[in-house]
Amino acid sequence: MKRLFALLFLAADVMAAPAAPQLQSSALVPRLTTLLAAHHGDAIAAQLPGNDDRFAAALFYPEAQLLVVSAKSRSPQLLRERISWKQYREVYLELQNETVPGTSWFLYDMKADGLRSRPGQAADTLIEGGKPALVFDGDWQRQDLSEARYTGALTAADERYAELLNALIAEAEKSSAPATPTSTASR
Repeated sequence: MKRLFALLFLAADVMAAPAAPQLQSSALVPRLTTLLAAHHGDAIAAQLPGNDDRFAAALFYPEAQLLVVSAKSRSPQLLRERISWKQYREVYLELQNETVPGTSWFLYDMKADGLRSRPGQAADTLIEGGKPALVFDGDWQRQDLSEARYTGALTAADERYAELLNALIAEAEKSSAPATPTSTASR
């Protein structure tokens, strides 16, 4: 009888717990960071497929974080040239500074392990288009969000992150040489 109550209690607890969304980024980040490590690189950048003026770039700090930025560029030709010369860090810096207002998307992926949203895990932070930062730490109430809005924002951020990661992985796979640490071209 005690076992039956224990099983019923466990089943009720599992059914009451909110379902965590399936996050794609946690499978993609290791692919990207493995490619970067294989090329002894810490940066990568790519033009987003189907977009003439949108780009993504990432800086990788092993065992610490992956910083990913995406934005619409004011000078897409310059960024395409820098990507062709594997000047990925310069593209990253350009996307941090010289973009069309309101188009930036910046993610701090702490621990470089994809988006996480459970309490007790390293919190990831998204800053999008001048909006207040959104911290993915599982505590939606601290951010004055409902659980549904928080989960929706997490899912949307993960979908966007996966899109950017796929573009960066494609660039890293076609690149046979490491990213240059500094540019030799002048601005």
